[in-house]
Parts: sequence; structure tokens; C-alpha cells
Amino acid sequence: ESLLTYLGQKVGVGYACVFCSRSFSAVFSVQKHMSDKNHSRMIDSEQEWYDEYGEFYAWEDENVLNDGEEWEEVVGEERELILSRHEAGIDREAISASVPEDTTSADGTAVELVLNSGAMVGHRSMLRYYKQAPRPRETRDSVLLTSIMQEYRMIGQGYVSKKQAALPGRKQLESKRRLDNHVSKRQYYIGKLKANTNIAIMNSGYRP
Repeated sequence: ESLLTYLGQKVGVGYACVFCSRSFSAVFSVQKHMSDKNHSRMIDSEQEWYDEYGEFYAWEDENVLNDGEEWEEVVGEERELILSRHEAGIDREAISASVPEDTTSADGTAVELVLNSGAMVGHRSMLRYYKQAPRPRETRDSVLLTSIMQEYRMIGQGYVSKKQAALPGRKQLESKRRLDNHVSKRQYYIGKLKANTNIAIMNSGYRP
């Protein structure tokens, strides 16, 4: 979901092509370019793809079990951890590890194992609790910039967000400046967005 949001903002707000990152002056121009050039896809370069989209994927430790797998049996002092076959029919080799510590439930059943690598393996029965981990705070420049632009548009149209309404005038300006400081020029089209934002504010007649 966050990846699709980012792609939508890149095209709809940054007016940039998803594939080649070429910038345009309007959404229609970007869409036409992507359609004509067959650029409605991600970039081919593996390194550039990872730099731009890698943060949207959860790269799991190879020692951690997938959601569709479960423990079959723990035997002996070495506590051999046997991985079940994948639903797609992929065979996995059995791995063994000397586990320094474990976590057990009230009935004495192990629900977590800590491998020598430091990775923690959790039983599938506890999956619902692992998924309750809060999402990290958004730090991507494009998302922060979009939020700033939305606030600027509301100011230009005479609207004030709930967060802004709860802040005194001085603190409101300080909050806006702190948000501005988070914006960087990691991608070339972000600078263009800031320029468009400043023009929109000047045209609206707003002065901080």
C-alpha cells in the first residue's frame, strides 16, 4: 500500500515518470509519456531499483520462518529445527542450531527461539501478536513533502488543519520550519515540487 502511494505521488504530485524519472509540467503529460514510451513500469537497473524501492519491502532474515511454515518437532539437546515444505512445493534443508535461550508459554510450550545468529524465530500461533508491532514513523522525503504541500494548499484556500488550529501562531510557524528542514534534494524532482509550492503560496497572497 505504501509503495502504491509513493508511485501515485511521484506521478500525480511530482509529475515524474515512474521508469525514467523525467519531469513534466502536468499529470496528463506524464501519463501520455509513460503510455507512449511504455514506461508504466519500474526501472530495470537492479541497483537503482533497490535505492528507490528497497525500503518498501520487508527483507526477512534467511533463518526466520515464513508465515506459511511452522515447527514440526524439536528433538535432543541440539534442538534441531525442522522446516516444513513450502506450499508451492519448495524443499528446504533441515537446519540445526544450539539455542542459547527460549521463551515459553504458560503451558510450557516454546513459542520463541533465539538462533546463534541472533535472529528470533516465533511460532505461527503468535503471528497475530507480531503483526501488532507499530509502523515506523514516516521519514521519506516525498511523503513529507506531500504533507507540507497539502498544508500549504489549505493555507492558500483559507483552511486550517486540526493540528494547526491547536497550535499558537509562533509554534505553528516553528512546526512548519521543522517540517521544511526534513525535506532534502535526494531526488531531483523534489526540488521542483518545492518551487511549485512557493509559487502557489505567493499566488494565494499568504505571507508567514
